[in-house]
Amino acid sequence: MKNVIGLVAVAGLAATAFGQPVETRLEYQARVFNAGHNNGWVGAGGTLEANPGDQIEVRAVVSYTGTANVFGLGQIIFQPTIDDWTAADSVVGTAGTPGGIGIGPTGSNTSTPPGYVADAPGVYGRITPWAGANTTTSNFYRGHVHVNPDGSGKTYLRVARNDVTNWIGVGASSGSGAANNTSGAGGVTVAQGTIGAGRPTNFPPQNNNLQNLIVFKMGFVLGMDTADRTLDVNTPAAGIGRSTAASSFGQPDTRWYSAGDQTAPGLYRTDVEVVQAHIHVTPTPASLALMGLGGLMVARRRR
Repeated sequence: MKNVIGLVAVAGLAATAFGQPVETRLEYQARVFNAGHNNGWVGAGGTLEANPGDQIEVRAVVSYTGTANVFGLGQIIFQPTIDDWTAADSVVGTAGTPGGIGIGPTGSNTSTPPGYVADAPGVYGRITPWAGANTTTSNFYRGHVHVNPDGSGKTYLRVARNDVTNWIGVGASSGSGAANNTSGAGGVTVAQGTIGAGRPTNFPPQNNNLQNLIVFKMGFVLGMDTADRTLDVNTPAAGIGRSTAASSFGQPDTRWYSAGDQTAPGLYRTDVEVVQAHIHVTPTPASLALMGLGGLMVARRRR
């Protein structure tokens, strides 16, 4: 399923209310973790089949879909959400973050150790070179659990900064406080910094590709719940980062570089199309038998 954020169709031309074209695709892909390889990703809105107890990996993949002359991704900010979350599901945390619950290391492209990780199985966070924005022990990325925040009756996991505790669309509607959480600016910030001649030598190598940029990964373990369920990985419209500046408040803040030598985070702004990932969890006979055995043992204790 595809969600076009803020889409307005005028005479066949796709653009946002602020005039930005919808020329960025944020696609979520999922797979069952396998330490031996990095294959098996299901994307393009498809459904991954999984079982209770599986470790699932999710990645965010960004592409430019327009025709303008751009030179690389400058910035995109987004808050991944996963619905049908249960108390038995658990995020795979990163060692060294507060309480071990962070998703990816703290830091930036220039910190020691860096705030980015390699694209490898079982390694989570912002992928190199997309840690242009610094994170600390106060604003590291983690999962927030929300029970029925939208009236759907579902429980969601939402990934954002540690200090962005409100559900998407809730909170102050102007100023810097809008980051928690009406502007979307408190989500995962993917940026690579200055490109071209002015790029500092202590930055990781720049990435000028425009298609299939793997910018962020996370992992979680499915609980042993025996219910048949489907988890949808998505970012709602208000979960895409927008400007908090008084002169441009609400303007889409996804940017691409418009020149080969340019400072962060780029000048060509677009809006975003989101492609969801779906994870269908089917109980296995073994998990059903285990639950049945647990119930039998409880019954025997009561006798």
